Amino acid sequence: MSQKNKLGRPPILTDEAVLDAARDSVLAVGARHTTLAEVARRLGVSRPTVYRRWPDADSLLAALHTREWTGLVERHAARAREHPSRRTLVGVVVAAVTGVRAHPVFRKFRDVDPELLLPYVFHRRGRSTDAILDTIEQLLRIGQADGQVRDGDPALLARAVMLTGQSFVISGATMADGYSLTALDEQLVILLDRYLAPGDPS
Repeated sequence: MSQKNKLGRPPILTDEAVLDAARDSVLAVGARHTTLAEVARRLGVSRPTVYRRWPDADSLLAALHTREWTGLVERHAARAREHPSRRTLVGVVVAAVTGVRAHPVFRKFRDVDPELLLPYVFHRRGRSTDAILDTIEQLLRIGQADGQVRDGDPALLARAVMLTGQSFVISGATMADGYSLTALDEQLVILLDRYLAPGDPS
């Protein structure tokens, strides 16, 4: 039974509410068991109500990823645009790395359904990756205009930065034996800062 408001009408169902329910389902039962029927049950609506917005669970989970990761990066990037510098740009990347790595949705995928992440590692980029690449490229262009980031194709530089950050997200825990993730992230700061500093990176 769907919940109703004071006027006796069902509440308006928003995309955000559906994504929230999908996130709750992933955290409770894992991504593989997050179906549109399960999401509808959590929302107290009929399955067709959810099917009209997303054709299948894969597209819904992809939308959830896009919202979570791009939202996380954009919160940091907004501050970097207000105070542009190579330091703040590097800070955005490192904050995104630590944020995604600690995010409960990512941790659930990693711990329960890691095989669902493999296509995005080996075969294709998702919409969230493209959006984050665009954000990094924008920040690089700002840094280049201010003379704080070295010359070079910002789209290419963004890809190198993204690949470096992804490795710290995906493999950080496996490489931290005897070291803290904080110590590794401090090395990431050095890597990115020296790579992006004006002059010949070699």
